[in-house]
Amino acid sequence: MARQRFIWPDIWSDPNFAKLSPNGKVFYIGLFSNADDEGRIMADPAYLKSMIWPCEPKRKVSETLRTRSEVIYSMRNVKLYKRGGNEYIQLLDWHKWQSPKYPQPSKLPAPRGFISHVIGPNDSGKYSWNRSGNGSGNGSGSDSSMGWEG
Repeated sequence: MARQRFIWPDIWSDPNFAKLSPNGKVFYIGLFSNADDEGRIMADPAYLKSMIWPCEPKRKVSETLRTRSEVIYSMRNVKLYKRGGNEYIQLLDWHKWQSPKYPQPSKLPAPRGFISHVIGPNDSGKYSWNRSGNGSGNGSGSDSSMGWEG
């Protein structure tokens, strides 16, 4: 379930965000508005359309797919990956920009090599990306490299 999210003022001066189309900007903000407390969201275009543009019944799923591709290509902190035959998006640097008050563990699988956890009572709540081994998402297994890889 999506919770309160913050739009930091830095977003407006991000050169990658500035290059996005108006739909791309709405889509990107919609991603982190609807992502779970670990920055993950299902990447199915029909699902994303229903979450980001619920009041636009004439919008086509194919438009959402094009916008999704634009955002994944342009925004370095958006990683598209596959697990178990399904596509997901992980927003990298999630913890840097979002601090849920009562975080819940994600029900969605993490990309391979991504180490994350929800803040506990005696925990700093750090998120990290394992850049060694199979963490690139390009190797074998069910991850696919469709987004930026650090």
